[in-house]
This record gives sequence, structure tokens and C-alpha cells, in this order.
Amino acid sequence: MKKKLMAVILSVMMLVCFAATAMAAPAPSPSADVKISTVKAVVDGKEVEIDLSNLKVTVTDSAIKEELNTSDKIVAIAGDAAKDMALARLFEVTYTGPAFEKITITFEVAGVKAGENVLVLHKAGDAWETITPDSVDNNSVTATFTSLSPVAILVNSTSNAATSATSPKTGADMSMVAVEVMAVAFVGLAVVAGKKAKRA
Repeated sequence: MKKKLMAVILSVMMLVCFAATAMAAPAPSPSADVKISTVKAVVDGKEVEIDLSNLKVTVTDSAIKEELNTSDKIVAIAGDAAKDMALARLFEVTYTGPAFEKITITFEVAGVKAGENVLVLHKAGDAWETITPDSVDNNSVTATFTSLSPVAILVNSTSNAATSATSPKTGADMSMVAVEVMAVAFVGLAVVAGKKAKRA
């Protein structure tokens, strides 16, 4: 009977370990492909549409994000206009097409509402420059740049865009809950099995 009890306990422990490993897998990261609409640029004094194959926009969580991870840092960069703002999105923008004087890009920023107060930051070299968006629509922000590199979207700290950007990923939390539930079940099963063994 003791051998059967040990077999049951070991089986349950294996199930707990497998489930914990599966549940603890990191949540999927955002797609590397960020949705952008028609891109226009001024080349040789004329407005032209840019071939999107020359433009790559990715969501980034690089060390640059640390420069904007507190309200004090944001205000130090963008001034009092950004006093109540938070980082909503940080994009890495690279371009391989013809040289341009200006380029206008519409970024997808989930949670942004039309007319919402938004600021765009662009890192040129070691310094950030503040850019007023050309337009702010539902889930999108359009801005014009004279060069490209990291681009940060700042929104009101209470907006949906800021909330969705700072919400923690739930994969690890759910895995811990699952492990706790299964651990309780395991203890219960062990107790029941133990009682049965004593009666036998």
C-alpha cells in the first residue's frame, strides 16, 4: 500500500511541475511589426510618398526606456507641458530610403483618443527633442520629423494608452496562482491517501 501511496504522490508532483513550467512561460511580446499608415516625406523640396519597405518601426523596451520611466525624468526632458504625462509607447524607427528634409509618420498607439493631449519625443543623438503631433486620432498619433531614431509617445498619465502600456504582464502571476491551487490539491490528496493507508 505504501508503494501505491508513493506512486500517487510522485505522479501528482510531476503534474504540478509540468503545469508550473507551462504556465510560467513568458507572455508573448508585442509584434515587431508596428502598424503604420501612409508615410509622406519632403524630398528635394517636394512631398512624396515613402516606400514602406524602407521604413521599419518596432516596439522597443531598450535601456532608453529608463530615461523616461518616471514623471520627474519626463518633465526634465519635455518641460512643464509634460508634468502629468506618462510614457505610452517607445518605438525604434529606422529608414533606409532616399534622404529627406521632413518625414511624417502615423503610429498606432492603442488607447489614445482623438483630440487627446499627446506629446512626441524624438531622440536625436544624445538629446531628446519635443514634437507637437500633427494630429491625434483614435488609436493613432501622427507626427513630422527631420530625422529618425527612438520615438516616444507621451500621454496623460490617467489615459487608457498610459494604463495599457504600464499594465503588468499576467503570465507569471497566473502561473503562481495555478501552482498554489495545485499545491493545495496535492496536500489534500496526500492527506486522503494517508488516511486510506492507515485504514488498510
